[in-house]
Amino acid sequence: MGLFPERLYQTARIEQVQHTTVFMSKTPPTFRALDLGFGFTKFSKGHYLQDGSLEVSAFPSYAAAAVNFSIGAGVMTDLSIVKVSVDDEHFLVGEDVRNAADGVGRQMLESTFFTSSQYIALARGAMGFMNVPNHGEVDSLVMGLPLNIFRDQSIVDHVEAAMKGTHLVPDITKNSGVERTILVKNVSIIPQVVGSLVAMSRDAGLMQKVNEQHNLTIDVGYGTLLWLVSDGFTPVPARSNGNMGGVSSLLQKIIRSIDPSAVSSINIMDRLDKALLEDKASILINGAEVEVAKYHRQLASAARENLTEMIRSIGTKADIDNVFLTGGGAHLYKDAIAAVFPGRQVHIASKGSRFTNVRGFQFLAETED
Repeated sequence: MGLFPERLYQTARIEQVQHTTVFMSKTPPTFRALDLGFGFTKFSKGHYLQDGSLEVSAFPSYAAAAVNFSIGAGVMTDLSIVKVSVDDEHFLVGEDVRNAADGVGRQMLESTFFTSSQYIALARGAMGFMNVPNHGEVDSLVMGLPLNIFRDQSIVDHVEAAMKGTHLVPDITKNSGVERTILVKNVSIIPQVVGSLVAMSRDAGLMQKVNEQHNLTIDVGYGTLLWLVSDGFTPVPARSNGNMGGVSSLLQKIIRSIDPSAVSSINIMDRLDKALLEDKASILINGAEVEVAKYHRQLASAARENLTEMIRSIGTKADIDNVFLTGGGAHLYKDAIAAVFPGRQVHIASKGSRFTNVRGFQFLAETED
């Protein structure tokens, strides 16, 4: 498998796709997209509609151990979580998983995440929420890996083998504890950032322009900072890469300077993440109000530091015609990126940029040959 599978990037050259297809069988094929990152598990819940809309959803990429836990017990009844099994291990995943986790739980932010039982548990949890038809078959699942992880063919092969085939997933349409079987017939794995390039250029009506120029797509995820240089929709691998400069690295630096003992707390990380996204004045740490604005300069410095490797990797900036910035942490990097590329418009994904990859993956799934 190359950096960008030929079959997929050829479909991205299509400027406009009509989402009406005449099917020869009574059962139309089912396509889904899954963007399972360090911070959040994002996925599609159907196909693109005629108006161009796509139903998507997400929950934190944290799988809590389901030890002696009953979803129907006490105050946990109203939590949006489901129980998922992977071999003989049992996990809780879902929107409210942080409230079901113990106080020492943490998110995995290493490459081992992609070969872990937790990764499979999160994927199966997502499948349970994907609105897969009653026949229980997904004809094609398009998903991504961080560009730096995608370079490791052994991980790509492992994920593909783990995702393809039969999965026992929670049936969210029935009482808690009920499961259903879903068969994933085909899995296509591409670099995560490719989904953003496809979705953003399509949204902006720039697919033809992008196809004829050099482009830089930057995806700021929770764990990773990824960048893709492409000649049209053809990647330039030598100038594309990623590092662990995502949102979590910025949050950890700030929290470490406030209270080193809180740096591994997923709840404190979540508080600061939301405060920066929503421009809140302060957060509580150890019962004390901490003024967020005091750390903006440190945040900007950390962002510039993380960009140093990207700037060195892409080399000359003179031939970069279009810059796309996306991901859940795009707002934390927009000023630093604008400073690196003065005089050029930086296309920033609109609100909901967390789902840009998913929208690109779904587009590619529906336009597969």
